[in-house]
Amino acid sequence: MKDTERELADCVGAIYQAGAGDGSWFDVGERICRIMDARRALLILGGPGGPRNLLMPADGSETAYSDYFHARDPYAAKARYDFATARAYHLGNAKLGAELVAETELLRSEYYFDFARHHERRHVIGGMAGLTEATPILVSRGDDTGAFDETHVRLLKTLMPHVQRAIELRARLGRDDEAVALTRAALDALPVGVSVVDAGLKIRFINDLARRYLAGPDSGLFSLRSGPYAGSGVYLAAMSREEAGVLRKLVASATSGGSG
Repeated sequence: MKDTERELADCVGAIYQAGAGDGSWFDVGERICRIMDARRALLILGGPGGPRNLLMPADGSETAYSDYFHARDPYAAKARYDFATARAYHLGNAKLGAELVAETELLRSEYYFDFARHHERRHVIGGMAGLTEATPILVSRGDDTGAFDETHVRLLKTLMPHVQRAIELRARLGRDDEAVALTRAALDALPVGVSVVDAGLKIRFINDLARRYLAGPDSGLFSLRSGPYAGSGVYLAAMSREEAGVLRKLVASATSGGSG
């Protein structure tokens, strides 16, 4: 017997873990399918290799969808229209497929005839998310399983605010990673040694010139690991007590807005 409330709570946790980069979006897809008694889940987002379905591993149907049928998917087209015309109204909402695309329109579409009916996408629920463009979750089943109902709609609607926040978190962390990479490249290109430390003297960044200087015999400073593991942290330290005091005063001045 399914414990739906527990499964929903576990799925919400998995969604935030995936958004933070600490968990698997595939795990999220499996959990959503289990909760919804669905066969497939779709969430197309961009990445290093281009847009892809985050919720399921790539297979023949996923490749065919991303290469050709995504542009012909009437549910995706409806999501784009709704997002463009009434984003605030639709964001976080979920609807049965028949409310999004009329059955007659779906059944005569190239998308359905050449693709969806062969890949367990006959019955659909769509949930709206997105930042600057529509990023819907589409959950589907084959004809043999039967249609979704309002119970399934409520389940997906429960998850959608968390999906939205996870997408926002993923985008923000991606921008932070890009900014760090650009900063690192700029500092590496400098003709002088540079090390960035926090108020506790933990080294946040060090370029190659500075690293070589700290390792050299004439340096009055050195790097000190606080523990046996790589994640323990590496700190800037001075050779003598007097120099250590001067170093702490300089860093304290800089981190409090002074000239350092």
